Amino acid sequence: FAQALQQFMTVAVLVLACGTTIAELAKEKLCFIVAMLIFTIIGLIFGSIRSLQRIGWLANFSVWLNVVCFIMM
Repeated sequence: FAQALQQFMTVAVLVLACGTTIAELAKEKLCFIVAMLIFTIIGLIFGSIRSLQRIGWLANFSVWLNVVCFIMM
């Protein structure tokens, strides 16, 4: 439960920060809530992962890079 709450709060802070940035860049021509909704919808579209198979090599590379960095230190 605590981990799910932490993930929710992390996403909420990210949406709030980026929504604030979009609203400030719009110079009061765009409602703050609309700016947050725009970022949330864009995040939902680009953030949905249907399959991790295509980026599996990247995760594998990341693991091995961490192992090498650990050994080098």
